Order: sequence, then C-alpha cells, then structure tokens
Amino acid sequence: MTRSSTSSETTPPESTELRDVPGVVAQIADQAASREEFLQRLAAQLGEWLSAALVAVQDVDWDQPRMLVSNAEIADGIDRQQVRHLLEGALQSVASTEVATVANGGIVMAGQPVRSCSGFTAELLPAPGRCSVLVVQDDHFQVRDRLPALRLMAACVAAVQQTRFMADASKGSSTNKVQQELTRAEQMRTNEAGNELDRLAAVRASLRRFHETLDPTATAYRIASELPRLLPCERAVVLLATSRGRRRKYQVKAISGSAVVDKRSPLVRSINRLASKVAVMGTPMVLPPPNSSASDSMAFDSPSQGTAAGLADIEVLEHAQPQEPLGLVCDALPPQIQEPLEEYLDESGVLSAMVIPVPHHRENTSDDLSDEQVSSDSAMPLAMIILETFTGDVCTRVSPAAMEVAQEASVALTNATRYDDVFALPLRRPLAGMSRSAIRNWAVAIVVCLVGLSAAAWLIRVDHTIIATGTARPVARQAIFASVDGVVDSIEVHDGDRVANGDALLQLENPDVQRESQSLTGQLATATAKLASLRALQLAGNDDPREAAQNTIEQRTLQNEIETLGSRLEINQKMRSDLIVRAPIDGILVGWRLHEKLRSRPVSRGDRLFAVIQPDGEWELDLKLPESRGGEVMQRHLAGDVLPIRFAIETRPTESFEATVESVGGIARRRADGTNVVDVVGKIPAGALQGIDSDGFRGDVDVTAKIVCGQRRLIDSWSEELLAWVYRNVVFRFQ
Repeated sequence: MTRSSTSSETTPPESTELRDVPGVVAQIADQAASREEFLQRLAAQLGEWLSAALVAVQDVDWDQPRMLVSNAEIADGIDRQQVRHLLEGALQSVASTEVATVANGGIVMAGQPVRSCSGFTAELLPAPGRCSVLVVQDDHFQVRDRLPALRLMAACVAAVQQTRFMADASKGSSTNKVQQELTRAEQMRTNEAGNELDRLAAVRASLRRFHETLDPTATAYRIASELPRLLPCERAVVLLATSRGRRRKYQVKAISGSAVVDKRSPLVRSINRLASKVAVMGTPMVLPPPNSSASDSMAFDSPSQGTAAGLADIEVLEHAQPQEPLGLVCDALPPQIQEPLEEYLDESGVLSAMVIPVPHHRENTSDDLSDEQVSSDSAMPLAMIILETFTGDVCTRVSPAAMEVAQEASVALTNATRYDDVFALPLRRPLAGMSRSAIRNWAVAIVVCLVGLSAAAWLIRVDHTIIATGTARPVARQAIFASVDGVVDSIEVHDGDRVANGDALLQLENPDVQRESQSLTGQLATATAKLASLRALQLAGNDDPREAAQNTIEQRTLQNEIETLGSRLEINQKMRSDLIVRAPIDGILVGWRLHEKLRSRPVSRGDRLFAVIQPDGEWELDLKLPESRGGEVMQRHLAGDVLPIRFAIETRPTESFEATVESVGGIARRRADGTNVVDVVGKIPAGALQGIDSDGFRGDVDVTAKIVCGQRRLIDSWSEELLAWVYRNVVFRFQ
C-alpha cells in the first residue's frame, strides 16, 4: 500500500468533524470496486485524518498485515511481531496503546534508547470476515490530547460497519464464497483446538505480564497497559493506596497509553478524589449509573468456572445467567460520590467508567501477618481500577471477566507491595545473590574490622578537646563616649587613621554651654566692679559706723558671689573643653562610616562614638564556653594546670594559632539567646598573629577554639557527649 493508492477528497485533521466521518467513509465505499481497494483507501484516509506515521491493516483474506507508511524512520523502528500482536488483539471498541520504536529496525540493543509513540487499535469488521486496523502517530501525546482521535476512530469504525462490506464480512468476502466457506469450515474443524489454545495462550501471556516485576509502580503500569487488550475498554487507570488504615487515600500510578502521570493535572486529581470516595463502599460500580429498571440493578454476574475460558470469550461471560449480586448500579448515589463524580466527568469526558476495587490477596496471610493487621488491610481495597469508555454502548454492569482480571491484579499488587515493605530491603537485596560462603567471609571480615577498631579506640590516647567560640581582640583598646550633650559640628578623623594621645577627633557644639559661659562672665564682671566700688567707699573714710558695717557685709556677699561664679565658670570651661573629643591612647581609630553616622547628629552624654585600639600590641581571646562543657575546664584551671588553646580565625580557616587559658569565669552567665555560657580569656603570645592587620581587621575577629584538657582514650573522647546525655536524660530520671 502506498499513499498514492487513493486521491479522493480528504479533510484536514484540524477541520475534521465527527459528523463528516460517515459521509467520507460511505463515499470511499461507493468508489471502491473491491474490499481490498476499500481498505486501502480507508487506511489512506485515516492517515490523513490522524497525521499517522504508519497505518497497518489485517484482513482475513491477507496472509500478513499491510502497512501504509508516511514516516519511514518510525516504521523501520517498529517490530513487525508487535504490529501483528496488536492487530490480533484489537477489539471492536477503540483502544489507546503505546508502540515502542527504536532506531535499529525494531531490534532493541543494550544501551539503545527506546521511543514511545501513541497508537490506536480497533476491529473494523467482525468475524468471520474480520478486519482490524492499527494507527501509529508521530509522537507520544498526553491522555487528554488523544480523546479527539479516539472519538474519530470510533466514528470511523461505526461508519465502516454501515457499508456493504459489513454484509460481505458476515457472509464472506472472497469472490468464490462457496469455496471459501468450505475451506474455512475445514480449517475450523481441523484447527479448532489449536485456535482455542492460541486464544488462551494470548490471555495467559497478558496475565503473566502482571507478575513480571515486584515494584508496585511498575506492576501498576503493566496492569494498565494490558487491561485494554483483555477487557472492552478504551483506557484503564490503576490507583494505589498511599496510606494504611481505614481512611486510605488513592493516587493514580498508571494510565494506559501514557508513559508519565502528571500528578498535578486536574484530571489526575479528580480521579484520585473519586477513587478515594468509591473505595469506602467496597463494591464495583458503573459510573455514571445507567437508567435501568429495578430488575436490572445487579452490577455483574458471579464468575463462572474456568477463568481462562471466561477471559478468552468475553461475550459468553457477558450473557451468563446472573447469580449472586456482588455490587450495585443504582441511580441514587451518595452525596459524597456525586460531587467528585461530576468533576471527574467534566475533566475526562468519558461516556462511562467501571470502578473496581482490588482487595488484598489473603492467601496464606495468617502465616505472615497478625489478625489485627489482616483485618485492617482487608477493610479497604489495596488498589482501584477504573475502565473508561469514550464511545460506543454505555456499560451497564461489571462483567465476570473484569472481576477475574481484578483478582489476578490483586495477587500481583499484593505480592509487589509486600515485597516493597520488606524491612531493610536495599541492604538485603545484594545479599540475596551471594552464596553462604561469601556471606560468611564478609561477616568474618566485618567482625574483624569492628574488633580492630574497638581495640584501637581503647588503646590509642588522644588530646581531649572542648570546642568554644568567641573573638580575638587587642588587649589595648579604649572605647570613646560623649562626655556632654551636644551636636556634632566637625569630625577631624576617618576610620583607620592612626592617632596619638590627646589628638582632637571630634568637635561638638552646645549652645546652652556657650550661653551659660557668656552669662557667667558678665555676672562675674559686674560683681567684681561692684566689689571694687565698695572697697573705694571704705577707703574714703566714712565715719558712720552703720554704713561701714553695711559696706563690710556687702563686700563679703560679693566676695562669696564672685567665688561661686568663678567655680561655675570653671565647670563651664571644663564642659567647653569636653566638647572637643580627644584620643585617650595612641592607636588606630575604629569607626565605620563616621561622617555618615555622626555629622550634624545630636549625641547624649554616655553615647559610644568610636574606639581606639592598638592592633600591633598584645592580643587576647574572649571565648564563650557552653555551661555543660565548662566543668572540666574550670576544675583544671583551679588546679593550676596549663590549658593550651588551638584556634582558627574565620578568615584563615587553613591556619592554626596557639594560646593558653589565662582566666575562667567563676559563674555561668545567661546570654541574650537564652543559653548559659562560661567566659574564658586566653592569652595569645606576642607575634602569634603577626600580619593579621594585613587582612584589614583592626578590631574583634571571630574565632573557633579547641581547649586541650589532657589526654584520654579515643573511645572516651568520642563518647563523652553521648554518655553525658544518657546520664542527664536517662540515668538521672531513675535514680
């Protein structure tokens, strides 16, 4: 078959409507002179509608399938046996499937990537003149994107069965019908047993694929991919329980025809909610409920004897006599199910869905699990299966064949979940393939290593160290505070400037002090002038005793006032001198962004302005030791032991410096973060931090220090914190 085999009018896929399909198929049937020409033209039309890379058709009169190829690369990578298997397993309802293709002529080699393409299978004409079709698209499409193609394929199948070739198929499509019937009857008589075995073998092969893996997710994917071949459905969904107990939640793990499940998609979420609600009822259901009479309210028939026979001939089981009702299909659904059902129908667009709970397989359960665990697991289904139909007749009941497949899926999923729940499975799996002698040798080697490590930890002695954090800082440092209130008028220095003792650093301005100085000066001058005039009158020799006494009293009063004004003026002058902030020691000024923070800013007495340090002098460590680890340090220091300190600066983590403990705080104090610490001061030898100022540090430097508290066994040093925790939180509570 080639693309040029038909040139009839075609409709582009973008504008194809379902109502146009019957007319186009009828036109092709009228133009075709034979059944073979009709199938060729129909295959070409399907390729046009679905933009197919390959269309394969299997007719009863043909020895092997015939393919219409539009993408040679994909067609060369598809295994012909796979095409034959899909065509033989095609059902009357359209099914979505996955077709694997590789770049080496369909032969899968180690390390070679396998590409997955979307495909659709359907039976165009029934037996005895059976004809089936397989359509393979160029790429893999999501589930929602396949719905238009499924509907178009279903409309095409229905249109084909309305043509004259449907009647020929029921009577035989060969030109010599009598001879064909005789030949076919003879073949059926001679090969009846073999054909039955072939059908049963295909069913058994599909069921065996349920058990090919013990991974729950992979098992769910295999079940979902095989269900459209075993049961009349167009898409199958498998959900697994994500929790244990009586209020389980179910999550979609596999969808037939889809390699990846998007957990965040609205469709998947709606399926999860619907399955979680239906699982509470514990019975198979057909949703939405069909409009049936009370006599038809039975959901399905009980399975008949012979599982393989029931699976091989679905139609016989579908028309079996109803026996014990195992589930209900009713019009009145509980309100808990109605809301998620409406959401699911809106998102999926399905015509009907068969929901089947998959219970735990309870064979030999009592040997492995307790009665309580068995009853708890049996209360809710292990998984849920949803069989969806988008076109064709509405499903009215759950068939015995579906229940048989659900039982087989129950065995596979139960085994997979039990295997996945095995304790320490990642560690035990490598041991499963080892011989007993290899396991014994490894066990002996591990024991020898453990004994050797234990002996080394007991015999080897190491320095026992206690970790503390803190800062390294110069010993000679002086913080500078404001002595009086004022406003910063001028700043004479910058951060990092070297200053000498007494250098002016900052000028403050205080109008009140200046006004007070002027007022005191004026008052002092007035009092001095008045005292001088009184003394002049006294020298003039006034003989009146009363005036002389009054003059003497006024002079003494003025002298006291002058002394008071002089004292106040001295204080004022001291305050005026304090408006000039001077360096208390020689060193380097430390103050980040002084001009931005202080210029024209008011300051109060006691405010910290900046600091002066001597980085080229001696340095010390100011460490904060956790209270729980400070006991041994305090005891050894009080006993007069010299405790070395090894510390590292944050900016030089690869270098180690030495120091010794100089003093230890007698009591613990509580920090702002709520922890209790013991202060430890360490003395750093002169020159130990030579060149640290080259890093730009002139003040405190963060350090991490280890205080060496003698030597201990290696195992004692490692387990000290563990033993302290055990004694503090366990042993102490029982003493």
